[in-house]
Amino acid sequence: MRRAKLPNILLFAAITLILCAAVAVPVSAANLTVGAGGQFKTIQQAVDAAKPGDTVLVAPGTYTQNVVVDKPLTIAGNATVKAADSSKDVFLLTSPGVHIDGLTITGGESGVHVAGVTSCVITNITAHGNVFAVYLANATNSDVSHNNLANNGYGVYCDYATSNTIANNVATGETGGGGNATYSDGIYMYYSGSNTVSDNDLEREPRFWHFAVLFVKQQYYRKQYQPKRLVRRQISGVGQQHVYLQHAARERSDGHTSHRRDQPLDIPQ
Repeated sequence: MRRAKLPNILLFAAITLILCAAVAVPVSAANLTVGAGGQFKTIQQAVDAAKPGDTVLVAPGTYTQNVVVDKPLTIAGNATVKAADSSKDVFLLTSPGVHIDGLTITGGESGVHVAGVTSCVITNITAHGNVFAVYLANATNSDVSHNNLANNGYGVYCDYATSNTIANNVATGETGGGGNATYSDGIYMYYSGSNTVSDNDLEREPRFWHFAVLFVKQQYYRKQYQPKRLVRRQISGVGQQHVYLQHAARERSDGHTSHRRDQPLDIPQ
């Protein structure tokens, strides 16, 4: 007697289960190394070769290049990245979910430019000698924290940026020199609302004594453009006029808001 053949439907089910099990196995994120003894000579080469979720580790040294990051990656290291073209950004982030950590970044239009994307993180960097240390352009839900952003044109420049966190940064000795701002500011906000700004060390450039360290320009008194409550410890060494709001709603440290134009906002110490 001939044995009954395995029904085709059972065979198909078995193959399907095997394929599903293979797909379900997670692929581990990889570390890609740049520099001495590494896999790549330049950061851009590593970025181009990386897959979303990978980490690019940059060995100590100085790298002269402009880097475009177009996928969610972590780029970290104790290295200096200097703009090859000073008219361009050192790091241009065009993908959500990019994390820049630990680098020294210098010589560009922006040290890090978050260009219309969300959920980027910039931590523990030192940025100096740029027009903008960090430029948030139409950026949302991003985090700029624990950075040394001193001695640029501007520390953090927000341009139609909303729902970001800017905290525990140093942004002193800024000199101005670009964008919609005329003078130097540690943090500048242009049509930017619902951002949380706290515990930053800000200082007005002495030669621009009449200007403030945190500048918010808003054409209309719209609720969505009102800045969130400002934390008292964010300001240091700026004299009597701490925060300047032009064409904006003023929000005092006690949480009350009044609508006045071109007025300084004093935050009690």
